[in-house]
Amino acid sequence: MLGATVPAKGGYYMAFKKADEWRGYGSSTKQEGIERIILALNKVLEKYNEKAKILLETMAGQGTMIGSTFEELSLFLNKIKKPQSIGVCFDVGHLFMAGYDMRDNKGYKAVLAKFDKMIGLEKIKAIHLNDSKTDFGSHVDRHISIGKGKMGLEIFQTIIKDKRFKNTPKLLELEEEETKKSLKLLQSLLLL
Repeated sequence: MLGATVPAKGGYYMAFKKADEWRGYGSSTKQEGIERIILALNKVLEKYNEKAKILLETMAGQGTMIGSTFEELSLFLNKIKKPQSIGVCFDVGHLFMAGYDMRDNKGYKAVLAKFDKMIGLEKIKAIHLNDSKTDFGSHVDRHISIGKGKMGLEIFQTIIKDKRFKNTPKLLELEEEETKKSLKLLQSLLLL
């Protein structure tokens, strides 16, 4: 299953996540899992409309999930036959859970510099604004409302004020009531 589509200029972006065959490597090796995903992506891209992007979401690294490091994402992007058709959904909660510390401006800048060097900031086509219910580097994927988790508010204020991502879709992955509360909080952070 491909995740929900998000309308965007030039096409639709699709978050690539949740399908068992895409999630991880199960009983095979991680490298075999990566190769299997690359093979499947290339097969999909053979008949794919290049105006739209398939987005690979940064993952928390839970269990056998693949895509929790910039190195893994870089492997995908370097072996895809149509790299122009692939982008990244930058999930800040997952990155925190995976061990990328962006809780302050210095950490945010360092993480983005590493991402830019390995993948390129231009590949970020959507951002998931999720706080983490679990500790830094836990590799346990649990979202919570912004401000109620372990990440603090500075990271969210920094991202929504970052002019480089002004036109990048930002999404919350919460229940409806919690989404409303988080949106109000984000709006107040914009005014600070």
